Amino acid sequence: MGTDGGGLHRVKRRHLRTVFLPPPFGEHIFQTMCLGHDGSIWAGTDGAGLFRFQGGQFERFAETEGLLGLHVTSVLEDHRTNIWVGTTRGLFVGDGKKFRQLYQTKDSTELVLAMYEDRAGQLWIGTATGVARICEGHLEVFPRPQSKPDVRAFAEDAAGNLWVATMNLGLNQFVKGQLVRHQPAEGLTSNIRTLLADADGSIWIGTFGDGLARLKKGGFTTFTVKDGLPNGIIRFLLGSVN
Repeated sequence: MGTDGGGLHRVKRRHLRTVFLPPPFGEHIFQTMCLGHDGSIWAGTDGAGLFRFQGGQFERFAETEGLLGLHVTSVLEDHRTNIWVGTTRGLFVGDGKKFRQLYQTKDSTELVLAMYEDRAGQLWIGTATGVARICEGHLEVFPRPQSKPDVRAFAEDAAGNLWVATMNLGLNQFVKGQLVRHQPAEGLTSNIRTLLADADGSIWIGTFGDGLARLKKGGFTTFTVKDGLPNGIIRFLLGSVN
């Protein structure tokens, strides 16, 4: 493109590369992912264990490495580069080579569906029944609501408030050890899958069916297919907000 005083520009199409699990695990599905400090990608599957993708190659972590739960529901790398893995067999932590079990799952309601590390280095855990926290190696389980919230995501806003996305109770703020439900916007579903805290103090909200919403200074703004979204299901939000 030739411009009037701005020089010559070239626009190149970016290509999407699809990466498949190596044999014999090609039929398995990625359930959760996180980015490692070294640029690698940690990916949990629906029965094949945990994989690290780096340099175009997959490395698998399973029973031999101490990861007894092969159905991975959540994965997170903390600021110390520990790898936390939620599975159907409980919660595991590792150094990128070996894993050990910290807490064992007793039933499906205790599956770790979401994990988040706050600015203080505390690890927050979301399950179908509520919220727990690991601080200095100790697990603290907070009182569970009467209705199962089905926690799916956390976000810490600029003021240090912790927000919690649930599939049954909508958007919540964690206050004094309890989930406090935030009054939703008109037409906003209770099924919220993902959150993103913006540097300006707002919270972006991805829903399962009603598109995208933004909570800013107490007011909601919603974005739907009428505003250009391909559909109303938002499973994940990612942005440069630091």
